[in-house]
Amino acid sequence: MKPTKHPKRLKLTIIERLKHFSIPLLLSGLTAFVIHTEYFSSEQLTTNQFVPPGEPAKFSFFWLVLSLALFIVQFWKLRYKTIAISLPPKEFKIRVQEIGDELGWSFGTLNQNEAVAYSQDNFIGWFERITIIRKKNELLINSIENPVYNEQSIFLLSFRNRRNIQSFKKKIIATTNSLPNPSDRGWTEFQA
Repeated sequence: MKPTKHPKRLKLTIIERLKHFSIPLLLSGLTAFVIHTEYFSSEQLTTNQFVPPGEPAKFSFFWLVLSLALFIVQFWKLRYKTIAISLPPKEFKIRVQEIGDELGWSFGTLNQNEAVAYSQDNFIGWFERITIIRKKNELLINSIENPVYNEQSIFLLSFRNRRNIQSFKKKIIATTNSLPNPSDRGWTEFQA
């Protein structure tokens, strides 16, 4: 994953996208199948009979609306949240490493501008992927269910994603506020 110049959403590979949107895609596919078999069967097409809307149509409409709502929720989860903090590259790497260790994250990528960490549940496996990008005057953070390794329900863990972001935000603000003046450490500018 490579960050874009000003990303608004987390970029996923094709396989990751398919897994991330698997439940809405499955629901919409099943709904399309039910609609097709109920209203466009070969028997009805050859006899030119129109099937009036009834229970199957109401049932199909419900699942279609549900799959659209779930798709919107999954799409919304890819959006980065911002934290208005300016950190120099070296300090970013150190602070993210310290906070990640406190929160029990394992790092896949950690450099002076980007970090990709994974939270772990000791009993089942790796649940969330946390992506943090350093910009000039802000940090971008996103936490989603790990689309590569997570075979669990993608909707049961949303509270953990919020908790990851809030915990990181709280800790990075606390550690940044406790830092001495940057000029005292020999830094003269905060630019990337």
